[in-house]
Amino acid sequence: MEGYGSLEWIPSSPAPLLQPTEPESWEVSEAAQEPPNSEASLCGARGPAEGRATAPHFGVPQSNGQQGPWASSSRETAHSEPPKPSLPPPPPSFPPDRCVSSTSTCSSLAGSSQESDEVFSDSEEKSPSKKRVLRKTKSWKTFFTMVHWSLRRRSSWVQLAGHEGNFKASERGQILKKFSPVENACLVELMGDVLQPFVPTYHGVVETNGERYIQMDDLLCGLDMPSIMDCKMGTRTYLEEEVGKAEQSPVARRDLYQKMVKVDPLAPTAQEHGQAAVTKPRYMQWRESISSSASLGFRIEGVTIEGGSVQRDFKQTRTKEQIVETFLTFTKSRLDVLSTYLARLESLRKALQESTFFKTHEVIGSSLLFLHDRKGQASVWMIDFGKTRPTPEHIHLCHNVAWTQGNHEDGYLLGLQHLTDTVQATSDKAREHQGGAASVPS
Repeated sequence: MEGYGSLEWIPSSPAPLLQPTEPESWEVSEAAQEPPNSEASLCGARGPAEGRATAPHFGVPQSNGQQGPWASSSRETAHSEPPKPSLPPPPPSFPPDRCVSSTSTCSSLAGSSQESDEVFSDSEEKSPSKKRVLRKTKSWKTFFTMVHWSLRRRSSWVQLAGHEGNFKASERGQILKKFSPVENACLVELMGDVLQPFVPTYHGVVETNGERYIQMDDLLCGLDMPSIMDCKMGTRTYLEEEVGKAEQSPVARRDLYQKMVKVDPLAPTAQEHGQAAVTKPRYMQWRESISSSASLGFRIEGVTIEGGSVQRDFKQTRTKEQIVETFLTFTKSRLDVLSTYLARLESLRKALQESTFFKTHEVIGSSLLFLHDRKGQASVWMIDFGKTRPTPEHIHLCHNVAWTQGNHEDGYLLGLQHLTDTVQATSDKAREHQGGAASVPS
């Protein structure tokens, strides 16, 4: 992650599509998806494809997955002084990144973790003109899709930073995501799988201005000042075919070398320092090793708290203790929110054990999106299926064993177990802190 970006307020706009400049990011291009799967018990023959069960409701009483009725976030405030802007600037100590309006009633963050590292781009160098644009748009470097609620139009205007034109505003609590045949096929299949309650509801494909889009639920609709955490799942976030192509035509990349030394100047070998370049496979494996992806099977991509600035500097957050502290800050040690997260993760684990989709798909680069608001509404969602692929017929995935070239294992269940343990440890620590505070005499 690139640390804190600068923060801008995003005005509503009559334009049908806001297209931010492509940000510089450390991720591999394209967001991956996450196919659900089971634990060790899933190792073995696949279940028949026709044996899908209708998705049960895992404690998700509403299509938006939040538990409990939504309270309106509309507020009327009397002012005895001249009215202040509805979107106050962030504290000067934080270079702003992007904020959700405090009056937001429907903000969008589906597919928030679009990766734009361009590790697999055809050209190694960007044109000088594009470099100039990137230098001017550092504030666009965030994985979140943020919106500004337009009271005049009563619709959310989606602004995506990660891939140009990937998202577009829609109506009735939905968003449009640029069409991907891979992701579309996954969502169609997931709507008939037991994992259906854990993914944004799919509403088909629409075409506007000659572009095709996937229409899906806006996961932030109804949340009041939401806090958001994106956790990339799995022990690897790149496809096997990407590694194979890179190994067949190894090209040392100067841009990847620069990304590497920016994080750790000592990471390159003497030879790599000499040529000031590294190959794609080398960069990808190093990138996973410095985060918690390799050790815990997941990593934090970014966090925003109650619509505030977006923190993205988690490249070297790799220990459970570091992640627990991040969760404590993210949830403000709220036991009700942590309890809801734990219940949701347990329901997801059970669904993955039963899922035909998970047994037959390699889930790469997919994320779990943690959402809660200040009223205590909370949920966890599976998002980003652009790299989720069916596995060859002879491959029987376990999702909880180490990856070697050719076995297609993604380590998703390893990550889910470690993530659940981390949230439990966060809850225990929050309870301990609250108990200690209660015992202090007033």
